[in-house]
Parts: sequence; structure tokens; C-alpha cells
Amino acid sequence: MKRVRSMRWGIVVPALTVGLLALPATLAVRSSSLATVDTVPSPAPLPAIPVAATGAPRTLDGIVEHLPYIASSLPDALSTQAASEIAALDPRDAVAAQAAFMDAWSGLTTSFSDDALQLARQLMSGAVQMGDRQTRSDADQEFQVLLDDSDNAPRLSNAAVALFTLGEAQRDGRAVTDGSVGNGDEVSTNAAILLTAVTRNFTTSAPAQLRAAWLNLGFLAPLLNEGDSYVQLDALQSWLSSNSDDATVRYLLASLLSDGFVPFISGSTTQPDPLTASLQVLEPLRSDARTAALGDSAAGDAYFRAALRKQGNAPYQARTTARQALDAYDNALRRNRDPGLFAARATVLDYLGDTPDAVAAQQLAVRGAPRSAGALIDLAALEEKLCDAQGCSYAAMRDDAHAAQRLLGEQQPPRLDAARFPRWQQPCVGGGQSLVGLFDPGTERGYLGLSYGSLSDRFPAAIPATGCGGGGAFFTFTSIEPTDDPGLDDRRAVGTLSDSAASLALQASALLHDPATA
Repeated sequence: MKRVRSMRWGIVVPALTVGLLALPATLAVRSSSLATVDTVPSPAPLPAIPVAATGAPRTLDGIVEHLPYIASSLPDALSTQAASEIAALDPRDAVAAQAAFMDAWSGLTTSFSDDALQLARQLMSGAVQMGDRQTRSDADQEFQVLLDDSDNAPRLSNAAVALFTLGEAQRDGRAVTDGSVGNGDEVSTNAAILLTAVTRNFTTSAPAQLRAAWLNLGFLAPLLNEGDSYVQLDALQSWLSSNSDDATVRYLLASLLSDGFVPFISGSTTQPDPLTASLQVLEPLRSDARTAALGDSAAGDAYFRAALRKQGNAPYQARTTARQALDAYDNALRRNRDPGLFAARATVLDYLGDTPDAVAAQQLAVRGAPRSAGALIDLAALEEKLCDAQGCSYAAMRDDAHAAQRLLGEQQPPRLDAARFPRWQQPCVGGGQSLVGLFDPGTERGYLGLSYGSLSDRFPAAIPATGCGGGGAFFTFTSIEPTDDPGLDDRRAVGTLSDSAASLALQASALLHDPATA
């Protein structure tokens, strides 16, 4: 090996010598052009928190609906009661989720109850094959008995939400232990399969009856890597063409587009730019004074997702795009002081390296949402970073982590209708090594998870690892720079809020050399 390398250098060195001898003459010829080369300008200073307009509202609530969407306008008392039951579910309680699923299923109108009940059991017990247009499975045939009543479409959508919650809780919460519920990942996936069946088979119904299923499939498919998301994009776009004032559908569609779910243009081998596509959908929201603040916050989300996509290959462009995200969030803050907007500002400033101003923005988020343990946890993490850089005391970090712990101890169990589901990619393990050890929820914080809505309780939805063989790899991006403790980063990304608060409190006490206050 060494002999080969010396032979290669033996050829290169004479050529290099000749090139170096000629360099002075080359420099003399080009000296005038070199003198005119522009230097890279320094980044513009980051703006201060904008002043709000007089009488600016303090919340963005009431413009878009929470997802997963739970249909409540149902024609029978049993289904209406089941909808209330699903909304109040603790996302960690599989036992309650199973009961809610069966209650929602009991409200379905059918003349063949045995077939319908068999399908419900299959959906809970494990992987189900449905939707193959060439070969109809038993589940497909059992599903057909539910098509006679168009009101079954929103009923089934609610059942799918309960089924998704059942699968997630079965994996990470209070599990069902009597053998009636199978693998949690498979059960969650069955929720998307069920919604797909609804959208394909109830197509002759009034479109309004399918809105719940379209919303939930658009919400769940990216979380579960299941379902034809591009078909859902078409359905959402079709709905908007005749219901242009539906802010929830518009917001969801823009979120999907900005996250990269952009279909290929017919006859082209390239996809439209996700950021451009998302901003086009958001334009009606941004141009209407009633929804402009929400539209600007969603535009900030789109810009920030684009920055995260660029940071690996084009870091300078990523910084410019992140500045555009900051400008969009600031435009929203001039019209509305929702605490989620301050949290978004803090996240972008942290990404841009301005930790002191990120702390200041997060403090305002905490002030606007004093009962949000997540806001306090993010503040404590930023305070740790600030003290790491500036050598300040870690007392504020410890105090905020303890305050988050107290809040978590006082709060009532979380509700499904107020929770968000960031996407977590399960590690791809091969050859004894984990190719991906962390998926920061900053990449995909779930619907209403980057700005507005980002301070609500989070319950990470896990995506099973795929593509691990044959040199496959995942590419992940983080919005919050990692600390020096990989374990802490992992808990912040995918752990529960209580785990994150405890980790930060312990770390702060260690940094203060005061273990008694941990």
C-alpha cells in the first residue's frame, strides 16, 4: 500500500511544482480581479421582540380544530356519548381506549352485527389486510356491511381515533392484558387502514360526511408511515376548492406540504418545492385579517421546516430560511400574543445561536402559559445552554425544572382532545449499532406543534424502523442543538414530560454541586 501511494505522489509532485512556479505570474495577471471579490457579509442582527398592536388577542384558539378530529354532530345518542368518551381519553390508558373503541363501534348501523363485531376484533388483535383491489380479504368483506348508512363514515372515523389511541397506549402506557389487543404498532396502523377504507368506500356519500375521515387520515398517515398520503392531499385540495374558508383543512394541508408530502407533477420527474407549495395554500389565511396571525405562524412553521431540511447540505441557506421563519413569527406576534408564538420564536433563536434572546422569548411563553409544564421544561433546557456558554448560575434551570415537576404532580390526567403527537422514528439497529439514536421532535412536532399549540401535552407516536438493510439509513434533523449529555437529549426528544423535568432537575443540581436539592 505504501509503495502505491509513493508512486502516486511521485507523479503528482512534479506537476504541482510546475503549477507553483507559474503561480506568481497567474496572480500578477489576476490581481485586479482578486481585489474586487466581495466578502461574505456578516449576518444582520436579529430583531427584538415586536411590539403588539393595541388590543391584540392573547390566544389563537378558535380558528382551527384540534386533531385527531372527533366528530360530535352524530344522529344517535350512543355515538354522541362515545365521541365524548373518546375526547376525554387519557392517551396513556389502553384499557379505557379499548372500551371507547367498542362503544363507538356499537353505534354503527348494520344489519349484520356479527360480521361487524368480527372486524372490530380483528382490528384490535393485530395486523389486518384491507384495501387490496385484486383480492378481497375477510376484513374487506366484513367492512362492506357498514356501507348502507352514510352516517357510519364519521362514526368509523371516531372509532379509528380510539383505535389509534389504543395502539399507542398499548405500546407505551397502561396496556390491555387479557390477550384481546395485539402489537401496539400494528393496532395503530390499523387505524390508518380503517380510515383509508372509509375514504375509498363512502365516496358516493355527501363529502361533508367524509371530512372527519380525511382530516384524521391526513393527520395519522405521516405519523404511522401508512396510507397513501398523496391521495389524501388530493382529497383535502378537492374539499378546499368548494370550501375555501375551512381553516382547519387549509392548515393541515399546508402542514403536510411543508413536511415534504408533495406529489409529483404529472409528466415531470421532479416535485414542487415543499415550502412554495405550502405558502401558496396559506396565502388566503395570511391575507384575511381574521386569520392572518394564524397564517403567519403556519408560514413560520413552513420556513422552519425548510431550514431544517437544508441545514445538512446548505447551512447558510438554512440560516437565511430560519430568519424568514423568525420574521413570519414576529408578524404573527404583532397581531396576537399567543404563548406558542413566543415558544416558536425561542426555538428559532436557539437554532440561530442567540441563546440569551431565546431564553427571553421562552420566559414570555411561560408567562403566557403558566400551567404548561412543557414550556417550563424547554425554558430550563435553554437556561442550561445559556449558563454553559456564559458561566452563570444554574439555579434558574433547577428552579424551572422543579416548577415543571410540581405542575405535573398537580395536573389532572391529560385528555386526547388537548394532546399532540410528535413523530418519533424508532432507531434502526443493524450489526449491533443504532444508526439513528434520536429523532428530535423539533423535526415533526405533530399537528399544531411548532408554534401555536406547541405547549400542549405531547405523546410521541413511534414509527417502526424500516430500510435498515442494504445500506439504508435515516437522516434526522434537530431544531434544538444537543447538549453534552446524549441521555438527556434522548429523554427530551422522546421521553415523557416527567422524565424530562426530572433529568433537567438532576443535571442542574449536579452542576450546582448541590445534590440535596435534586
